[in-house]
Amino acid sequence: MMEDWSADWCAHCPEVARAVEMLCDAFASGGKLLTCGCGGSAADASHIAGEMVKSFEIARPLPSVLADEVARAIDMSGGTGPTSAAGAIGAANASGRSLADRLQMGLACISLAADTSVLTAIANDIGSDAVFAQQVMALGRRGDALWCISASGNSESVVNAAVVGRTLGMKVIGLTGCDGGVLAPGCDVAIKVPSVSTAEIQQMHVCVYHRICREVERRLAAQA
Repeated sequence: MMEDWSADWCAHCPEVARAVEMLCDAFASGGKLLTCGCGGSAADASHIAGEMVKSFEIARPLPSVLADEVARAIDMSGGTGPTSAAGAIGAANASGRSLADRLQMGLACISLAADTSVLTAIANDIGSDAVFAQQVMALGRRGDALWCISASGNSESVVNAAVVGRTLGMKVIGLTGCDGGVLAPGCDVAIKVPSVSTAEIQQMHVCVYHRICREVERRLAAQA
């Protein structure tokens, strides 16, 4: 039921189309995507990364030349002997080809909500309102994309990340509820799903970002 809603709503939402274009442009130019959110939206931020760094619905095999290089490197590491770390890795694979055939061309995406050591260090030494903004400052570059998720649109740490991202020349995508909160005006594109219920907003967000990930993967595969 929710997937049916998603297909119809996303198809008629210009902000979804703009977000797809922004992400395709960022990845095609060698940029990366940073994602952030608090609570349930933190899980969404990491979920998006999981769909980007490996295949989502379309196979992304390595180019044959790169696959051959990886296979040779793994096979050579197995010849260094079982006492070395490299040798142990090589010995664990019957053939470097086995790993090379399973590796995929990923899209560079980092969830800023995933590293508890970094998050707690920033919260302790700088402040909880800076847990994402500081990581954007360290990792973000002009031409990269930043995807900020907040059901209310008012999560301070997420809003601060968006401000820093725009300052650095990143393209900022917001994903919120229907109000948009403080976050929406500070984004290059703000996707505001039509609900005021936190639970419904979060369910809708999953459908929306799956739709976006699917479209990005499809378009980039067609360009390859």
